[in-house]
Amino acid sequence: HHSSRLIAEAAAEHLLHLGLTQFGFVGSVPGSPWSETRAGAFVARLALAGHACKTYTPIHPEDWGLEQTYMRAWLVSLPKPCGLMVAVDLRAKQVLDTCLAAGIRVPEDVCVVSVDNDETICENTTPTLSSVLPDFEQGGYLAAESLDRQMRGLLTKPSRITYGVKRVVQRKSSLFIPQSGHLLASALEFIRLNAGAGIRVSDVVHYMNVSRRYAERHFRSVFGHSILEEIQRQRLERVCALLRATNLPIGDIGARCGYGSDIYLKVLFKKTYGMTMREYRNA
Repeated sequence: HHSSRLIAEAAAEHLLHLGLTQFGFVGSVPGSPWSETRAGAFVARLALAGHACKTYTPIHPEDWGLEQTYMRAWLVSLPKPCGLMVAVDLRAKQVLDTCLAAGIRVPEDVCVVSVDNDETICENTTPTLSSVLPDFEQGGYLAAESLDRQMRGLLTKPSRITYGVKRVVQRKSSLFIPQSGHLLASALEFIRLNAGAGIRVSDVVHYMNVSRRYAERHFRSVFGHSILEEIQRQRLERVCALLRATNLPIGDIGARCGYGSDIYLKVLFKKTYGMTMREYRNA
């Protein structure tokens, strides 16, 4: 099992970093212990930061038409802007569909982050869905290790395997920018469009037309990381997209994403994702 507590804490940290102060949690079906654990851990982490959180548990999970009416009323009642954690990607798709139907803007009014990073869902919602990626690879190692110990008679009773979080994969549903941040919004878009062209921090600062010190401080205060880290993040996301969607040779992908050195990219990729680019492509 992945640790529901660590997952909820990662989602809370992600939303807190965006500068949000109002929060909500949408659970899975009633009586799901893992969903309730996530809700409890999310509420507890926010309480530690001095924030309250409203929670919603589906009332009629067997009848989506009826359920959506209740969910819609709850989403409309939330104080805005609001950071919302949803227990699992499939439920988050329903939340995004309901927001769309109710005229609630995502991420401007409600900022959504979910769990599992199921790309078939996350890449096909409107807007695309940010999601916590559990460390499935670590889970696989631990399961294999446990099986090996059982087969060698070192483990007399089955033990519960718990593993942690790899990272939060940010997509459009949590690209929240405070009202004062239109300059940052356009800087972010500039980075997204040009990260593969080998841009540097100085290019972003020049585009923003402010001092470097102001740009860096403003950027970090809203996003919780530096301009350079954002460029690197966007470049790596582009590498991943090309690995998934094309058969381009791995050597060519680096050049297309603004990396001058193949060796540097390979080391960085392994360090970030815990696997080689070839393993990622074949996963």
